[in-house]
Amino acid sequence: MATQRQADYYWKWLIVFCAFYIQLYTLGAEVSRGVFTVEFLEYFGEGASVFSWIFMFAGLGGAVTGPVAGYAISKYGVRKVALFSATLHTLAIGLSVFAESVPHLIVTFGILNGIGLNIAYLSGVAMIPRYFNDWYAFANGLAGTGAGCGMMVFPPLVVILIEKYGWHGSLIILTGFSANLFVCAVVMKPPFTATTTKAEGSTTVKTEDVHPKDNDMRSSVCEESSNKDLGKEIRSERVSLAVESVSTDQDERSGTPIDDSKVESKKTSPMNKCSFISRMLGWFIFVEYPLFRLYILSVLSYSINTMTNPIWIVVRAVDIGIPRINAATLLTCVGACSMTSRLLHGWFIDRGFVSPFTLLTLMIAVSAVANLVLTFTTSYAIMVVSCVFLGLSQGINVPLYALCARHLVRPVHLPIALGLLVATEDFACVMIPVQGKIFDVTEDSRHPLLLVDVFLIVCTILSLMLCILQRKRVRRDCHSYDTKEEETH
Repeated sequence: MATQRQADYYWKWLIVFCAFYIQLYTLGAEVSRGVFTVEFLEYFGEGASVFSWIFMFAGLGGAVTGPVAGYAISKYGVRKVALFSATLHTLAIGLSVFAESVPHLIVTFGILNGIGLNIAYLSGVAMIPRYFNDWYAFANGLAGTGAGCGMMVFPPLVVILIEKYGWHGSLIILTGFSANLFVCAVVMKPPFTATTTKAEGSTTVKTEDVHPKDNDMRSSVCEESSNKDLGKEIRSERVSLAVESVSTDQDERSGTPIDDSKVESKKTSPMNKCSFISRMLGWFIFVEYPLFRLYILSVLSYSINTMTNPIWIVVRAVDIGIPRINAATLLTCVGACSMTSRLLHGWFIDRGFVSPFTLLTLMIAVSAVANLVLTFTTSYAIMVVSCVFLGLSQGINVPLYALCARHLVRPVHLPIALGLLVATEDFACVMIPVQGKIFDVTEDSRHPLLLVDVFLIVCTILSLMLCILQRKRVRRDCHSYDTKEEETH
């Protein structure tokens, strides 16, 4: 048993590497769509408005299937869902090679491709918390650096491939990159767990797809307490009490161990009472966790920035007379700084220097200020500095949203919550046509960015409210726990 646990300790870093590659490929493939769009315009002779529907349907495909994918992960496990996403995405890229019409590309390169990338990304994100508990923020940030690498590497790589092999040959080569998703899916085995019965003194070894060390979501509510030692003490006591209560229940009834995740799901009455559609789409989470509603609104407001800024930053730079190569370099600054901050922020979170909700609120405010400067400046140097701050804050905020979801819901519901998170991020793509229409009507490149500024200000307010309410909930739960302990003694 000890050998198996030690093997899992080393295996979890392989999980991080696979999640790194998944984010590198999925984000790189999404950013590279713009490069392919230029080739599609020349090959098919259609207008840009026609091909904007490819981006639209790709994002909506991911938004619709996000909650369903989260439900499938909680029911069937990460490995099976990851294998399905790898198959779907590779098939979509392969079928796009034979496209001779725009509707064909919308279905394959748009809808099927978007669904496959979305589910693959969600699989990588959902697997990390199953292996990591104490260093989850660092592991999540380390895997998230793949997104920054993909944003920097894939666009120029696709340009080189298109110049040498054409867009048909480039898609064929990309199927080779997507085939590596199968390898990542196979690596994602469930972690080792073991339960012991006190009556018989025996140990039952299980390798089920459950969250280790997470018997109760309330075991982590004191992680944000200002008294770090008290939070750790309460957290450890809660874990031991939860394990002891489950073991005692097993001894009294049947003397056989039962799965902690099954015990927890049975206690979750909203999940059991709601309909199949509600369980599959994750709607019950909004009922059981009121703070999650505010959280999703904050995610939607911020995702408009991450989904649309790569387009309008370049448009704004070219509009004020900056050369295209220099305008494209602005996105390189965003990607490089995003990769750096994704790696470093997890260390500060895991060390307990700052609460994730507090850091999230501060970084969203930094994003709002940086984007506001980008909107009105005409200096390329100032735009570079603004993109640096925008990349640093974006690299922290994106993985922090996944970390905050872990604090808001129980572990058994985390895959569904992450599915709703990814779906909300993809749903922000509906603003791309709206911003395009505003730009066509006003003929001013500042207005699309100004709309992003408004949503970032709203997001800052929502995140501040979420931070305050979460802090009150933590203090209330810790106080109620202390009260129960005093009554017990």
